Amino acid sequence: MKNIVIIGASDYGSAILQCIQNEGKYHVVGFIDSYKRKSRKWDGFDILGTIHDLPYLTDKHQLFGGIIAIDANKERKKVAEKVVKVVSNFKFVVTIDPSVALGDDLYIGKGTVILKGARIESHSWVGDFCVVNTDATLGANGIMDDFSSLAMGVSTGGDFGLAKFTNIDQSIKDTDKSSVFASFDITDLGYHAMGFSKHLKTNL
Repeated sequence: MKNIVIIGASDYGSAILQCIQNEGKYHVVGFIDSYKRKSRKWDGFDILGTIHDLPYLTDKHQLFGGIIAIDANKERKKVAEKVVKVVSNFKFVVTIDPSVALGDDLYIGKGTVILKGARIESHSWVGDFCVVNTDATLGANGIMDDFSSLAMGVSTGGDFGLAKFTNIDQSIKDTDKSSVFASFDITDLGYHAMGFSKHLKTNL
């Protein structure tokens, strides 16, 4: 089983840890956190250091990669950029809880988290570093652009599009003065659409 780290020791990090353990594809060696003291524990796992320690930790633990446990969309992007500056070839993994219902003809981008009880219906696109929270549903032909998220229990209709950095909970939070939009074609995502295929694609 390949070794990974979780970047962000928080309640959301705990949810991702549980998802990874449920999935059983990766072995978590610990957490990375820039705001918590090294050698402390979170959920029984060591806090191994900060992002700047990743080169050392990659060698020490033979890390395959890791996942970012930051629920705020824009902050998740900032952390991803910091990680790549420190380890240019860092592998951002995907985790999908086994309870998730997955339709046919899906694309799921790197660094994305899909938590317990969620549903991704057929012909949908979930971009890089997205979050589909517990019991949320992305309807058929749905598109989530990079760094967007659906909160717990949110359900979208078909042909729904969610703009970059946007989060939907009980109300729409447009954090980047972009828009939530519907009924647009997958080709609107430009070069990303070249990776779309007839099979579930996850960046593993």
